[in-house]
Amino acid sequence: MVAMINLLGSAHDAMLVLFAQERLGLGSVGFGLLLTGSAAGGVLGSVVAPWLSRRFGAASILLGGFVFVGAATFGVGLSSSPWVAGPLLGVTGLVIVAFNVVMGSLRQALTPDHLLGRVISTFRLFSYGAVPLGALLGGVVARTFGLRAPFLLAGVAVPLVALLCLPVVSRRSIAEARARAAG
Repeated sequence: MVAMINLLGSAHDAMLVLFAQERLGLGSVGFGLLLTGSAAGGVLGSVVAPWLSRRFGAASILLGGFVFVGAATFGVGLSSSPWVAGPLLGVTGLVIVAFNVVMGSLRQALTPDHLLGRVISTFRLFSYGAVPLGALLGGVVARTFGLRAPFLLAGVAVPLVALLCLPVVSRRSIAEARARAAG
């Protein structure tokens, strides 16, 4: 799930500077301020992640959050206004950081201590390995279909990836995994 989301996310992230210049009409300072929206969302996400996890549960954060990311990313792709794109990038920053906090905590809780290094290494291989491939994909998609296309593609595909993970990542499956890890 994370590898696919990183692939799709880096596809549009690689095009963000061109999108900001050509579709949002921003210069270098404006682009920096646009990124500030994502960073501010990320900081807020780190603060509210524990509350969100208690309130909605890990499965809702891990899967439901990406419906919000998809919608926000799709909105960025449709936007021609930095005043719309900035807050939408803030939503993605918030959800992605909250996702990482919840996922990291869950991974540590479910993985036996003697396997934690291997599990984290394997996770990083696939999740970070998808980033350069996504950047390449973003360039090909943008060149073929236009600068909005990587955002629109991710906006549709990210929620679909999350939905495909429903049988594996659910409140029930997480509760069962926690019970096995505790026992």
